[in-house]
Amino acid sequence: MTTKMEFGKRYIVTKASKDRTFQVGDHIHVEEDGSVVCREALGWIIPSEAQEAIEGMEVQEITPKGLTKAENG
Repeated sequence: MTTKMEFGKRYIVTKASKDRTFQVGDHIHVEEDGSVVCREALGWIIPSEAQEAIEGMEVQEITPKGLTKAENG
């Protein structure tokens, strides 16, 4: 199962990815080109590697009103 994330929204990781690329508490967002940017890592994963890097990960959307559970794809 992968987590569906959308461009223009910010998320916090609530379950680490299978390969541990993303850890619980990481703040991430998706760029328009499909790259996944991580604030804590001060870097990003390129689109061709993103699907593998987010496998097994769960996130919550960060909204002005707080956290909202993201849809799973």
